[in-house]
Amino acid sequence: ECMGMDLVIKVADTLLEQVLKPVNASVLASIKTTHPVFKKMPMDVEADGYIDYDDRKKNNISSLVSGRIERLYLRYNYQPVRRGEKVFEIYSPELVTAQENLIYLLTTDPDEISLVNSAEQKLKLLGVSDDLLNEIIKTKKVMHTIPVYSKYEGHIHEVNEIKSPSAMNSMPSGKPELSVKEGQYVMMGETIFNVVNENNLLGHAAHRGAF
Repeated sequence: ECMGMDLVIKVADTLLEQVLKPVNASVLASIKTTHPVFKKMPMDVEADGYIDYDDRKKNNISSLVSGRIERLYLRYNYQPVRRGEKVFEIYSPELVTAQENLIYLLTTDPDEISLVNSAEQKLKLLGVSDDLLNEIIKTKKVMHTIPVYSKYEGHIHEVNEIKSPSAMNSMPSGKPELSVKEGQYVMMGETIFNVVNENNLLGHAAHRGAF
């Protein structure tokens, strides 16, 4: 006894001692360690979506000169068009003047080869094909309208009106009229139509990007 109290032998807290031991001196769990590995896992994802044209691969039909559309050979949106097909004919004062200059040189001073070549090159830059240029040189007559041909295969779409095939099929008539009309004025470099190839399609998930 000590001052009226019984002395009791202290028993070590074995659990506390176990925890306080160095980690390399005790094993706290028997769980095996798993290491990360690279592995291909099959994954199927179901999502609502729709098929749309890939507008990153659209092609443009534009005017190389400022002028007025005299004849329009396309009648409705989504109309199929072939490469080399005549799309419209345009009247341009610039084209008329360029032809008159060439015809004047051919008539009055055909030996000025450099000037003649420059006049021919200008007409080519304005969209006159080799066949039309040869006809102008041969007949020495001004063509008041110049045809514009499609360089691409696909479907015609109004500018900024790219829609999905499902939207096309949902049209009441299936043939919505074009907003571009004969007699309309266009500016040099202005895109008149987009040509979209139906072989270039994308799937779009609802409210998400392409998948």
